[in-house]
Amino acid sequence: MANIGTHLGPWFDPYVVKGESLAEYRPQVLTDVVAAGLASVEPVVATESEVATLAALCSQRGLQVASVFVPIPLNGVDWEPAANTVLELATLAKSAMGCGLVTVSPACGDGRDSDGKSDEQIIHQAEALRWLAGRLDRRGVQLAYHASPEAMQFGAREFHHMMAATRNMAMKLCLDVEAIYRGCGGSRIAVQNIITLYGDRIGSVHVRQSSGGTLTEYLVEGDVDYAAVFRQLQRFDFSGPVYLATGRGEGTPKTVTLIESHRRSLRYLQQVMKVKA
Repeated sequence: MANIGTHLGPWFDPYVVKGESLAEYRPQVLTDVVAAGLASVEPVVATESEVATLAALCSQRGLQVASVFVPIPLNGVDWEPAANTVLELATLAKSAMGCGLVTVSPACGDGRDSDGKSDEQIIHQAEALRWLAGRLDRRGVQLAYHASPEAMQFGAREFHHMMAATRNMAMKLCLDVEAIYRGCGGSRIAVQNIITLYGDRIGSVHVRQSSGGTLTEYLVEGDVDYAAVFRQLQRFDFSGPVYLATGRGEGTPKTVTLIESHRRSLRYLQQVMKVKA
């Protein structure tokens, strides 16, 4: 079964809230990841210098980098500069860290994600993803599309068009289970149907949990039925990376450290996935 790692974004949330420089805390965050018992990470990257720094820091700690995560708007008429940025970051990540997967989370870029993207914006975004998938494939890197909860609104028009428009391309899906559940109004059936429709295209999985709509501090039984999710993924022989993405939202308890919350999440997920420690 798949390798369990962690998406690094939530580890930096305490510093983001304080408005502090994230670069200063990268060494400590990665040391904490190792202390939590995790051996692989998915870092969020925006610049080539970040990729180079992370490559050195992860190598020093024996951390594997199976994928990098790039949040970037691709829905404008002039999407090519942003797409080129992704292409160059992914190329460097493969060279520096042996990373063969880049996950793109195409935010709206104008602060209006909650209103949904227009048909024109959706068409431009699909063009960008097709362009990226083809060029990355030629460089030995796979593209994965990460859908936000907003992409699942309005009949999931954005999400389904991204998948339909790239069905003959080398593009995978980063299955953010709780984001799909939440974006579809709290629906386990929606999660089940997404896996049924696109299970053979899933390249990675993000896991977090909520209870009654509030994010939990670590993985427990809750709104998302992860046992059912991984049983379904097994039917597609999924073997890609699975990333803990257990963030803290409004109302989330804060009773343990991030290290301990990830330790508990890891134990829970190993049990659900029946993976040996």
